[in-house]
Amino acid sequence: MTRVGLFGGSFDPIHLGHLAVADCARRQAGLSEVLFVPTRVSPLKLDLPPAPDLDRWTMVVLATLDTPHYRAVRWDLEREGPSYTVETLRIARRELGPDVELFWIIGADNLVALPRWRDVEGLVAQASLLVIPREELHGADLLAAKEALPASLRERIVLLDMEPVRVSSTDVRTRLQAGEPVDGLLPRLTMAYIERYNLFRPADR
Repeated sequence: MTRVGLFGGSFDPIHLGHLAVADCARRQAGLSEVLFVPTRVSPLKLDLPPAPDLDRWTMVVLATLDTPHYRAVRWDLEREGPSYTVETLRIARRELGPDVELFWIIGADNLVALPRWRDVEGLVAQASLLVIPREELHGADLLAAKEALPASLRERIVLLDMEPVRVSSTDVRTRLQAGEPVDGLLPRLTMAYIERYNLFRPADR
C-alpha cells in the first residue's frame, strides 16, 4: 500500500525547517510523497495569517517545486471555516482513493492538545500521526507525553527521530519586519518571491 504524508500548517512563510521535517517524515515512515496542506484558518489560531492565502500558497508551491516527492494541495484553502484535521483527512481519502495509507505530520506541541481536537478518534481511524520533536518537548519528555495519552490514540502515534527545528515562521517574519537577514532560513525561490513582492516588511520600507 502506498504511504502518503500530509503536512498541514499556515506556512507563513514556509521555511527550511518545514522541508527538513517533511524529509525526516518521508524517510523514517517510508512515505512515497508528502503533501503540503496550507490552512486557511487554523482552529487554534482563528485570526487570519498575516500573508494572504494566494501568497502563502505560492510560497509553498515554489518551495516544493524542485522535489518530486513533495506536492502542495489547496484542499483547506478552498473551503470555508476552520481547517479541522479530521475533515481534511476525509478530503484526502476522497482525492487519493482507498489504497493509500495516510499519515498526518504534527509538531510535539500539538501532541499534548490532541485529546481536545475535533473528533480525534475519527482522525486516528483515518491516519497515523507522525510527531516531530520541538525544542520545548523532545526526548524523554516527549515519550512521556505520548504515554500519557489514551491507548486508542497512543497506538496510532509514531515519534520521529530528529533534532528539534530551531526556526519558526514567526522568527522569520520578525526578522523580515526588522530588516534583519534570513540567510539559510528560507528556500531560494520562496525568498525570491518575498523580496519581489516585499512581503512581511513594514509599510514604510
